[in-house]
Amino acid sequence: MSAPNELRFIVDQLTSPPFSKLNGIISTLTSITPIQLHDDLPLISLLQVVTDVMAFIDDANSQPGGSLHRGVDLRQEQYEETAARMGDFLRMLKCKSAINREEFIKGIMDGDRGLILSVLYFLLKDYQIHKKRAYLAPYLASIEIPPEYTQDDCKSLGFFQVQTVTHSNLVILDLQNSVENLQNEFKESHKYLDSLRNSGILEHITLV
Repeated sequence: MSAPNELRFIVDQLTSPPFSKLNGIISTLTSITPIQLHDDLPLISLLQVVTDVMAFIDDANSQPGGSLHRGVDLRQEQYEETAARMGDFLRMLKCKSAINREEFIKGIMDGDRGLILSVLYFLLKDYQIHKKRAYLAPYLASIEIPPEYTQDDCKSLGFFQVQTVTHSNLVILDLQNSVENLQNEFKESHKYLDSLRNSGILEHITLV
């Protein structure tokens, strides 16, 4: 069961900007009480609130098709798909409630309101930090390379085949290192941009 202060925080956040300005079910919760949120709001509506908050946090997603949470109608999505989608996003945000993938999916499918409300509290509590992490995540994601492209299992190969495989592996490793270097440059550039924003310097710069 969620603590009363957490329920009050959730209600206060959902009924205040920026969340109160969102379309959809959140816009209908203007007079909801913490008790009603915990006891009376239908499970599918509660999950829809979580999805809409995720879409708000992930609104800067530049991947093809945009955020996976935007425009999702839970009445047309299987519970297992809902749980998997939410779990992947929450693990990216380092949410402890979703660390164990199987347990999280089971909790969502079983309609564990305590779990769902704890997730909603997590999302709302530090949503500005989550927005930044969600924006950065696609650019800093690790590239998974299939083992067959990185292992030198050449026992059954001829000399020239071995040379070709070894050369291909070196090219892949070189590309992987290049990507990691670019990601580090991106992190440093973003950190510098944040420092400019926080200092107020950008407000005095006119773009030509």
